Amino acid sequence: MIRIILAGILGGLAMFFWSAISHGALDFGVEPLSNEAAVVANLQANIAEPGFYFIPGIDMKNSTEAEQAEWTKKYEAGPNAIVIYHPTGKKAFGAERMGTELASNILACAFAAFAISFVSAGFVMRAMIGPIFGLVGWLSIVASYWNWYRFPTKMVETELIDQLGGWLVAGIVIAIIVKGRRALS
Repeated sequence: MIRIILAGILGGLAMFFWSAISHGALDFGVEPLSNEAAVVANLQANIAEPGFYFIPGIDMKNSTEAEQAEWTKKYEAGPNAIVIYHPTGKKAFGAERMGTELASNILACAFAAFAISFVSAGFVMRAMIGPIFGLVGWLSIVASYWNWYRFPTKMVETELIDQLGGWLVAGIVIAIIVKGRRALS
């Protein structure tokens, strides 16, 4: 159990540092708005509460068939947008946010280390389980966002590189520490 905890901590640290490097080096395709001041003023004038907003908007749980048909027409005609809105600011790279990111990386790697501890395979195979975790997460989350919310392809492709790289370095660290089980004869 101590090896799993240690592997989670060190694997999480490796993933955290990979992410710091990759987010500085890779182009995720995030673009600035040329008329940001006008857009911000419009958001401030029209949205009071923080939230996840979709354009065109609809209450899918409480809408009528006619409202859903109208929404479909609007969606298909465009434009479409997702707005994650917070009316107040927050420190961009503060200790709280870095700590939350590091904690989530450590927890993810601890679960991966736990799973790897059951594998009866050599070092390389155990290390390669890390990128498999990354690929599973990317396919089940980011690829779905690309499909349903139309996330930009460049962002989705770059996120794949980021996930595979982060999980590769974490997988190597975890495989060094967690030896796995011996094959049953």
